[in-house]
Amino acid sequence: MTTTEQPKRTTRLLDNFIDQFIDSGLTDPNDITAEALEKIPKEVIAEELLSLLRNAVRIRIRARMNNNPLNRDGKGRADRIREHTSQFLANPVRGEDGWKQLGACTFRDLMYAAGVRRNQAHTNLKEAKRYESLAHLLRNSNLTRVEQLRTEDIVACFA
Repeated sequence: MTTTEQPKRTTRLLDNFIDQFIDSGLTDPNDITAEALEKIPKEVIAEELLSLLRNAVRIRIRARMNNNPLNRDGKGRADRIREHTSQFLANPVRGEDGWKQLGACTFRDLMYAAGVRRNQAHTNLKEAKRYESLAHLLRNSNLTRVEQLRTEDIVACFA
């Protein structure tokens, strides 16, 4: 497995375990986690931890990029980039053939990174529209909670 691959088989297995705990009536994430740690095989937990850690690293990299003064819009941005070019060029970017520093990116890497972000934005917008549709349905039905809606109406919002 490369560093960018997700352990798909393990994730499905873990999902199945978690679904069993939820189906048993557990609702509190702390209770489900405690039950999972007792009953899920340790090798499955180790594979999932690897995947979660990898994602945590990606999130931290993104947070550091967002907190980088070079990545903030506003007055003096060009001056800050000039002053800190090496820091700016060291920002990690996922290119066509894996992770690399911005300074080492090619045209294709940058287009790949832009495409990934466009796809993520498109997915987020679709999800937002689904939740808005559900919210309007709830309001128009004069109900207070989604669970009071008819199942087929809920499903239609997410179709």
